[in-house]
Amino acid sequence: MAGLIGTGGEARYYLASTPVSVNGEAEQRRGRKLRPGDLVLAPGEAPIRIIAGPERKPDHPSDDEQQL
Repeated sequence: MAGLIGTGGEARYYLASTPVSVNGEAEQRRGRKLRPGDLVLAPGEAPIRIIAGPERKPDHPSDDEQQL
């Protein structure tokens, strides 16, 4: 979404050759799930703070959303 990497293959190569950290911990997994509040740091790039994510459905529907 930030426009740094276009495909999974590019991500794999980038992570193998570039030290990236998420919330201060080294990260090399291409499929890491990022959540609101996460901070991603990569050399030569501005820090990226995740501020939004996909809407999640509640675990339990509210009273007016319960299925009959």
